[in-house]
Amino acid sequence: MTDFKNKLNTSASSRPGRRLNLKVINMALFSLLIVFGLGYIVCINDLTVKGFALERLKNQANALASDNQEIESKMMAMQSYNNLINKVKDLNMVAVGEVDYLTVNNTMVAKK
Repeated sequence: MTDFKNKLNTSASSRPGRRLNLKVINMALFSLLIVFGLGYIVCINDLTVKGFALERLKNQANALASDNQEIESKMMAMQSYNNLINKVKDLNMVAVGEVDYLTVNNTMVAKK
């Protein structure tokens, strides 16, 4: 009977230690779960903020592109041939006729 009691005592004494180890493991897993959960929330928050910033920048780029296109069309209209001819007429400029070019002689002017 004493052998039976010794086995009971040894098996009973090993169980609380085992439960303590399971409690420690469970607490460690729970702590890891909380840490990774908070990390996940922080990462998702960061991605969301960056997504909103990216959307705002895309809208700004589209607005600038449309403004640039509008300015280029105005510039082309101002530089058009008909518009330039009308400006020349308003300035009372004279049209160019025949152009005479000067010719240069190949003779030397000074010698060393």
